[in-house]
Amino acid sequence: MAKRISQIGLVTLLLATGISSCLSQTSSELQTFLVQKIGLKQDQIAAIQNGQPFAKSMEPRSPAEIFVFGVIYINAAPESFVQFTSDYDRLSHIPGYLAIRKFSTPPQLSDPEGFGFSSDDVKGLKDCKPQNCVVQLPATAMETLQRAVREL
Repeated sequence: MAKRISQIGLVTLLLATGISSCLSQTSSELQTFLVQKIGLKQDQIAAIQNGQPFAKSMEPRSPAEIFVFGVIYINAAPESFVQFTSDYDRLSHIPGYLAIRKFSTPPQLSDPEGFGFSSDDVKGLKDCKPQNCVVQLPATAMETLQRAVREL
């Protein structure tokens, strides 16, 4: 499970750093990227431009991976946003952030220590259904966790 969380965190980081180069591009270059590389339709792009968040599952390299592309318009200079998201101490005080920490360079197995689920979260897993669960997981991972919870 910790390996899966690490993989998801790494994918998020890779997508964020890969997209950050797009942030400084012109609107037409970004729109071309969203259409050609991500496969968005014009109505989806218009919704993003109007402040609606958008997420799309992308094709993974193997069944053990999850790739999710997400985009939301943020009305701020890219440099300000990057500075804000790099301030882990400040982010840790924002409601909704259960835990946040910078991974070591190179990443260490101890980096995710302290990340975990409350007993209520674990108990709630038995009733999880796709798109209706306190823990956001793919359906197959949800089923695996539900079997494990039943055995507790």
